[in-house]
Amino acid sequence: MNNQDSFYMNLALQLAWLKKGTTSPNPTVGAVVVKNNQILSTGITQPPGGFHAEREALNKLSLSESEGAALFVTLEPCSHFGKTPPCTEIIIEKKIKRVVIAALDPNPLVSGKGLVILKKAGIEVEVGLLGKKAKEINEDFFHWIQKQIPLVTLKYASTLDGKMALENGNSKWITNERSRKITHILRYRSDAIMVGFNTVRMDNPLLNARLYQREKNLLRVIIDPEGKTPVDSQIASDNLSALFVVKKQLVSQSFVQVISNRPEKEIYYDCEEGFEINLSNLLKYLGKEKKITSLFVEGGSGVLGSFLKQGIGDRVFVFLANKFVGQGLSPFSGFRVNEVKDGIEIDDIKIKKLKNNILIYGNLNWKT
Repeated sequence: MNNQDSFYMNLALQLAWLKKGTTSPNPTVGAVVVKNNQILSTGITQPPGGFHAEREALNKLSLSESEGAALFVTLEPCSHFGKTPPCTEIIIEKKIKRVVIAALDPNPLVSGKGLVILKKAGIEVEVGLLGKKAKEINEDFFHWIQKQIPLVTLKYASTLDGKMALENGNSKWITNERSRKITHILRYRSDAIMVGFNTVRMDNPLLNARLYQREKNLLRVIIDPEGKTPVDSQIASDNLSALFVVKKQLVSQSFVQVISNRPEKEIYYDCEEGFEINLSNLLKYLGKEKKITSLFVEGGSGVLGSFLKQGIGDRVFVFLANKFVGQGLSPFSGFRVNEVKDGIEIDDIKIKKLKNNILIYGNLNWKT
């Protein structure tokens, strides 16, 4: 492998990022076909039911064009029939001479099998070029395949004195427009978004992702043990998907009946004792039954606090505003530690300046 190979693979990775958030539960993959140091075609995995990146790229070429070419792809080509035919099949049909793969697919249906098939067909196969970057793009997919639960990202906005809202619940707007745009990018790259019923009651949000000339409707998960979400709120009354998480022994049957009779609305029952939702069981349900690979948790403070209390979460994004407000609401209601040394730490910290705001993000370290 050489610098030219890295250039082509970087291009494939950039292509993959373009479709991030549109291919779930499949990974987002980019492919580049090269022959005689010229790029012949490119491909990106399409939404479920559409072609994968390799087939997208190779379908554009005749056999005479593709024969003897090299294929750079960010994830191991699939070798099984799903909604689309195996990508190994068209690679062989198009007489590709060399395949450079950034990372192996963790899916047991694929992992390593694509390599074996390609090698048996006499194709030169290389693995690992920019593999770390490839795994970062599909961190949620790798996590979901290996653990069968979604990758959980906690997000909150805060003032410099640690408040996410005023005492009356008002939080518009703590952060600037740039911070809010990045929040919508993070939403767009996620499968589901979670808030508590108080957030719905106070803000009446849509909880979709709104980008320039692009919108995305996520599965909206509302933590609402007693069924207090206003039934005339946008989330409860529109025609988009929403999952209301309630306590079976606490919720009123009138609320359940109203929500259940509305389009695209579902009730998830938590049957355990107490008021707090068992998040571990909920994540298993989202991963296995809903095929949610990534969950974006936006609050409020009670929901965020529950994740820390239950030791659940993979990443955190903190948007810091350039202001003080004095008295207000903490981002993590009900969470506390007895000693400073027991505090939850963040690893692999990255910091970005967003005009007069600061974004801090990293991985949660549960010290286990």
